[in-house]
Amino acid sequence: VTCDANDVENDQEVYVKHPSLVAEVLSKSTQGYDKNEKQKAYMRLPSLEYYMLIEQNTCEIELYSRQKDLWSYTLYNAPNQVIALPKLNLSLKVSDIYKRVKFD
Repeated sequence: VTCDANDVENDQEVYVKHPSLVAEVLSKSTQGYDKNEKQKAYMRLPSLEYYMLIEQNTCEIELYSRQKDLWSYTLYNAPNQVIALPKLNLSLKVSDIYKRVKFD
């Protein structure tokens, strides 16, 4: 998700250069890479305010939120929880993220 006008105006680009929110759906084959190298790279982006890791096999969402010079961590693991993203003027219900997911 981007709020940067330069990203929005250029609809020819495949990737945004100034994301405010990055959400990753984790898979067994890529979660190690996503939680290490990719996470470190994303968190160095000056525009990034939120980094979200979404488990696909369980109801679990990890949210990293930028707080000035550090990142805060919140774990969401119940369908009735609401994820607040105030810098984007947005809130998401965990149940909405997993709306069509059937857990084994």
